[in-house]
Amino acid sequence: MKNWNKFIILTLCLMTSASYAQTIKHNQLTAELDKYAYGLLQAVIAKHHSAVQLEENRYQIPTTRATYMLKTGEINISWQSTQMQLEQDLIPIRIPILKGLTGYQVLVVKKQRLIEFSNLRNKADLLNLKMGVERNSADSMTFKENGFQLVEASKKQGLPFMLEAQRFDFLLLPLNQAKNMLAMHPELDLTIVPNLMLSYTRPIYFFVSPDKSEFAKSLEEGLEEMVINGELDNYLATHTYSEALLNSIQQRHIDKVITVDNPQLSSLTPLNRPEFWTNPSGQTLLSAL
Repeated sequence: MKNWNKFIILTLCLMTSASYAQTIKHNQLTAELDKYAYGLLQAVIAKHHSAVQLEENRYQIPTTRATYMLKTGEINISWQSTQMQLEQDLIPIRIPILKGLTGYQVLVVKKQRLIEFSNLRNKADLLNLKMGVERNSADSMTFKENGFQLVEASKKQGLPFMLEAQRFDFLLLPLNQAKNMLAMHPELDLTIVPNLMLSYTRPIYFFVSPDKSEFAKSLEEGLEEMVINGELDNYLATHTYSEALLNSIQQRHIDKVITVDNPQLSSLTPLNRPEFWTNPSGQTLLSAL
């Protein structure tokens, strides 16, 4: 009888625990950044949110649609470059999950124009040229406000083909993404401009839907703890995506860095928290300071 009573109590406890489990829905995991962010989210939940269950959306949602679904609570979390409107509409977790690494970007150009681009000296030279961007992305807003001439694509997958067709003059991408893109499309006559990099403050945050404020608070506390005890640095140094990004920057000889301000940063961006950022190339990353 005692064993039977223990079984009933244990079953009730498990049922109660399951009934209080909170489901957090997210977009499909398709890109390497998605897998990085999801792994980090899992690490925080494992330590601080045992009653949280992650659920992947059945369909891949474009960024603009995902933002709307976050506002309505149809999905509950995303990870993307910040912009002020996002921070107003959603709950931003203002801890850069990649410590600003994607703020280092290289230029991808047609091979026959390599010498021309190698002679660029400053931002003003770039403003005379056309850049390809994904429509309505945080990057497009940033560069538009900096005065760049933009040619927008509805899908980022089409950008290398548009560059090949000379619809615009250059693409800007984090170095490892640029290398992956060229490896995927060896038939295209494209290359990376050597010894040149563009730098701007580009934090990627977790954004939580407004109806999950308690989860957002505890997520922020968990990430803060990971920063303080060095776990975020360890994760950054060992995950396949971020390790490749770190190595690609550290192993590249850079003679010239063109810095660009990011007008999309809110006044609450934690620029005064050096432990939130990394500087693998020895160049300034926080160009907005």
